[in-house]
Amino acid sequence: ASGVDLAAVNVQRGREKGIHPYNEVRARIPTLSPFRSFESLRREMSLENIDLLKHTYDSIDDVDLYVGLLLERVTDPTVLLGPTGSHLSAEHFSAFRQGDRFFYESATSPGALTQGARDVISVLVLYIPHTILQIGEMRE
Repeated sequence: ASGVDLAAVNVQRGREKGIHPYNEVRARIPTLSPFRSFESLRREMSLENIDLLKHTYDSIDDVDLYVGLLLERVTDPTVLLGPTGSHLSAEHFSAFRQGDRFFYESATSPGALTQGARDVISVLVLYIPHTILQIGEMRE
């Protein structure tokens, strides 16, 4: 342990880089809506966490993105993040994948796999200890 408060460092890093606050990010996601007050957070966060936010921030619009993402209630046991974090992760992965000319589904790059090869890959089963993931399930 180095004695560094990583959460505090991440909050400060977000502020230095101009990362938008949690509520503003939610407002930009079409499937989510921003919160109007701390009380409206009840559907996403525990009462204990809402009380902590009330004592830390003056307004719901001041909550740092990193803090909001960590406090979101995970409603689906198959994911590790709440709705905002899940959306941001999916969006990031999608953009990363689309920008990768070597991604196996990319049909336009030089040396791209044939449609037949992509079809074979899409039905393969990948074994990861404690998990069996069918590659075709990763598609949107």
